Amino acid sequence: MMCRGQRRGWVKSALAALLVALLALAGLWWWLCAGQERLSITAHDGPVRATALSRDGSLLVTAGRDGTVRLWDARTGEERATLVGHKGAVRALALAANDTLLASAGEDRLVRLWNVATAQELAALKGHKGAITSLCFAPDGSMLASGSEDKSVKVWNVPERAPREHFDGHTGRVWSVAFAADGKTLASAGSGNNAVRLWHIEAGGRNLLTGHARRVCCIAFATDGKTLASADKDGTVKLWDLEAGKERATLKAHSAWISALACTPAGGLVTAAEDGLVKVWDASLALTATLTAHEGGVLAAALAADGKTLASGGADGTAKIWSLP
Repeated sequence: MMCRGQRRGWVKSALAALLVALLALAGLWWWLCAGQERLSITAHDGPVRATALSRDGSLLVTAGRDGTVRLWDARTGEERATLVGHKGAVRALALAANDTLLASAGEDRLVRLWNVATAQELAALKGHKGAITSLCFAPDGSMLASGSEDKSVKVWNVPERAPREHFDGHTGRVWSVAFAADGKTLASAGSGNNAVRLWHIEAGGRNLLTGHARRVCCIAFATDGKTLASADKDGTVKLWDLEAGKERATLKAHSAWISALACTPAGGLVTAAEDGLVKVWDASLALTATLTAHEGGVLAAALAADGKTLASGGADGTAKIWSLP
């Protein structure tokens, strides 16, 4: 039989053990909710300028200042292929929705199309007069948009490997292009007038969204097609109600140039910036996770279709795969 002192000691020990277990569970919960690094790859000789992820998050594509495009197994980090053909830095990547076709572009002013399965080049599309900074496939894969330092946006007919549309209007280099979910509206953003332009491909015409104080670096459509997110050089993100044509919200997300922006299926945002951080925001724009991602800054990021897997590329030459909350 325990004496009173022994019982007190046992109770204290039990309470201490329970406290340790609770703290461990709290730490595990924080770790899971904060997001975790699953994989880190030394991807290029120099900065990683662009990343792309397959819809299921199993394929990672990276591009670098070294002029190469590389395909990786996003689960193991094994390199699947190196695509060579560009002269100069590759600055933009895009995967078609079925993940069979890859587009790459950069300082050689060419858009190159690649067969993902065979790693063979299919075409080189010529037309831009300056370095190409951004690419985006239409949801059905029939069109590809490209933005350039020549201040123009081009839309390419993918099956015919030919130009379809040419849009002028930006007064500085174009930094980002994005298709809406219906493929009928294309957004572009860049330097000069600090505005986002909406091009209505089938109906014709355009709209202008103004409100940023600095150059707009990147844009992304929400999955419902009714909201557009835009981010600028000073770290500010704006959400736009496209039906009303008005600004809906403003968020001071980072202290530096935002290099990548994505909308999650749940209505939230993922932002990445040259401050080296990736941040995850819920639908109410509350911060749910901050990832210390890359030394020297995050230069690129891509989100898988489920919104739970993120790829980031940095000035440190690494690419990383993250699990998001």
